[in-house]
Amino acid sequence: MSEQVLTPKISIIIPCYNVEKYLRECLDSVVNQTLKDIEIICVNDGSTDGTQKILEEYSKKDDRIALINKPNGGLSSARNAGMEKVHGEYLAFLDSDDWVDLNFYEKLYNAAKLENADSAIGKINIYSEYDKQISQSKQISYIKHSVIRHVKDKRHVIYSCSVWGKIYKTSVVKNNKLRFVEGIYMEDVPFTFAVAIIANKYVIVPDTAIYYREHERSIMANVRNTKELFDIFKCIDACEKFLQEIQIEDKTRKQYQNILDVFIIVHLFRYYWICSSELKQDFWVRMLEKLKNVNIFFNPYMNVESIRACVKIFVHITGNFVRKILYIEIEQKKY
Repeated sequence: MSEQVLTPKISIIIPCYNVEKYLRECLDSVVNQTLKDIEIICVNDGSTDGTQKILEEYSKKDDRIALINKPNGGLSSARNAGMEKVHGEYLAFLDSDDWVDLNFYEKLYNAAKLENADSAIGKINIYSEYDKQISQSKQISYIKHSVIRHVKDKRHVIYSCSVWGKIYKTSVVKNNKLRFVEGIYMEDVPFTFAVAIIANKYVIVPDTAIYYREHERSIMANVRNTKELFDIFKCIDACEKFLQEIQIEDKTRKQYQNILDVFIIVHLFRYYWICSSELKQDFWVRMLEKLKNVNIFFNPYMNVESIRACVKIFVHITGNFVRKILYIEIEQKKY
């Protein structure tokens, strides 16, 4: 790291694992940012392909790049390692198979400084490796306010889950000792939830974008048939634990609990729906147990998607009940 960049405006953490196919496009979008005063922290998480060679090549050409080599520990472990080396006023996370507009970090930084916001959020575009098409995510498109400061509006950030596509004030992250839960998938959920509670406000920057790449090696594309899908329960537990421990007013705590309850309803049913047939029954039992303590009927944040999920769950439960009754009647008639 060059001595002239002791306190960069933004530190960008890029975890890397076997991404030689996409890494150059990611790095090119970062080193050519219009915001020059940045720190680029690349964490090679035990790659076995040409990833390290590419990182070394770029780090030799650009002294803003700090390279960390570590044994493979997963995405959370790599991000945590990167956060330990951050010097920037703000920090950002960028997955190594994604890329950003060349003015992305300048736009977000300027907006955050103008509004004195703890976080800024850019537009999210989704690039499909399958049909080579780009579509806009709806994660922030329905947010009507350019500045988000109230609990009821922060729910949109919580529901979006992802930590990429944003910048965070480094002091907020470090002072609250925020880290990613290691060893699980969907690790963005607890981190996003915690920042939403702590942050004074978010500013939305809709005229610059991050490009999320959908391909066969995307994490969520590979968990459908594995036990990792059950990690959503660990994520929810981590959110509930943070909410109980943080010092906030009881009224505010109840608001965030209601928001979390809606998240639980929607995401548990969504994951149940994509769960493989071999895992469905186990997931269903865990889901019903978690839903016992969820506020459904008196929750002001219930939306169309969560109500639809509740209806489908109810239909599924009553359908199973009816099938059991019919089975009993049929068995009785045999005798």
